[in-house]
Amino acid sequence: MGEIADGLINGEFDFHTGEYLGEGQGFPRTADKSLPWEKQEKNYVNGIKRFLRMFGLYNVRAPMDMYIDEKYPNKKKASLEEKCKVASDNWVEFKEWVNANFHFNPRKND
Repeated sequence: MGEIADGLINGEFDFHTGEYLGEGQGFPRTADKSLPWEKQEKNYVNGIKRFLRMFGLYNVRAPMDMYIDEKYPNKKKASLEEKCKVASDNWVEFKEWVNANFHFNPRKND
């Protein structure tokens, strides 16, 4: 594929308008929040849970508590949902932290 197509798929460009949005997050994105699918409430816990499973981590709370304690101690008493939102809002930093603290552990098919 071309560079622009890759950018659309990776989320660097708005898939609706083609505008540059910044570093991609691995999925198509749009800044147009009036679209029906953009109005949905995001479930930050499930997104973080799916990401952490790639590292063999099935309990979200423990790694999130570690991350928040280390990076955002003022959010220590926040709910799990709020902690996951902080991680999502700082996604690049969170991914780097997880990579530094845990090893990728893909599940093997039996």
